[in-house]
Amino acid sequence: MAIAVALAKLASLGTSPISSIPNVVSLMTPLTIGQVTILFMIVLILLEAAFLRHEFSPWAWLQLIPSVIFGVLIDAFTHWLNWLPLQHYGAQLLATLLSIVILAWGVFFEVNSKTIVMAGEGIAGAVAVATHREFPEPRSGVMAQWLLSRSSWPYSAFTG
Repeated sequence: MAIAVALAKLASLGTSPISSIPNVVSLMTPLTIGQVTILFMIVLILLEAAFLRHEFSPWAWLQLIPSVIFGVLIDAFTHWLNWLPLQHYGAQLLATLLSIVILAWGVFFEVNSKTIVMAGEGIAGAVAVATHREFPEPRSGVMAQWLLSRSSWPYSAFTG
């Protein structure tokens, strides 16, 4: 999934909803998208704890492991794939479509593995538990919030 985020970032046509916040913050700070992703995942885990309160399992902190690996791999793939010739729209579109397919497959296998999930899926699961809803419904709501946050106003507000 990290390669999908790197491809989307390098294609410059937009990132996945969950990577949009780290991407914009990385454009405004000296931090890389991978570093901001790690920090963002920590915030999501803290939000899970807030939603679940006494139902939050200490085992949920294990989400930090794939979160750190994910952030490191995003930076590694962004660096390694920087040679790709993505100056033309067709190449950018192809890279973006490939990133969508890779990310979709990654999330599908991650969620269905019934093992440790990343914080993006964990927060949706926490919302599902806290609101007594099925898993896909809160995930759609959480993703809709992230989609709405994808506007460029935070970046343009700082760059003039």
